[in-house]
Amino acid sequence: MTKQQKRNLYSTICFYIALVSLCCGVILFILALTVIVDENHKGIQLFAALCFFVVFIISIDLLGFLDSRFTPLRMKVQPLPANYGYKGVPNNKYEDFFIPKSYLSDQIVFDEIANNVFETKLKDKVFLFDMNGWKRPITYISQLITTELQVFYTNGNRKILYKSIYVTNEIINLVFNKSNGKIIKKTIVRNNRTKLSLVHKLSLISKIGLIHGFQISFKELYDFNY
Repeated sequence: MTKQQKRNLYSTICFYIALVSLCCGVILFILALTVIVDENHKGIQLFAALCFFVVFIISIDLLGFLDSRFTPLRMKVQPLPANYGYKGVPNNKYEDFFIPKSYLSDQIVFDEIANNVFETKLKDKVFLFDMNGWKRPITYISQLITTELQVFYTNGNRKILYKSIYVTNEIINLVFNKSNGKIIKKTIVRNNRTKLSLVHKLSLISKIGLIHGFQISFKELYDFNY
């Protein structure tokens, strides 16, 4: 597994453990306040409240692995790549897959040349996306290119970076020709507006919240293999 894949796995595990722990802690707290009302059981009530506090702190610290805003125990917020829950990025070098704005067209065709390795040719230039090891390579490539568009057309404006925006292309389709013969199409622009899923929007919002400054660069939003 690559560095990015390991971080993505660990952050996902921490998130779900923290989520379950937090729910358990809330349940204990509710029980302590509403169920145990007998004066003779004050000790149990205090114990339940203490358990809630301990579980809550553990949950917050686990969530801190994903997002430093959740961790009051840490005195210093580290740069984004050190503490953010990761999303799928190509395993190869940034310059091999980054598509400049001038290269984008209404339809971009990707061919799977190896297992989860996709290639596209635009204006006599080849762009390679090595997504081997990622579970949702096509989704991640689509989100990556959509994020490029968001940054291109907003100049990294943090206030609108996660919203559907106007672009000059009326439509942009990403067509993935799988090695097994299956064809998958993703539309990332329709009627001159970008299409962002709810998950993608929430991901961008969370990332933006960790970055200082008004203008955000594309490289700040991902942990690429430079």
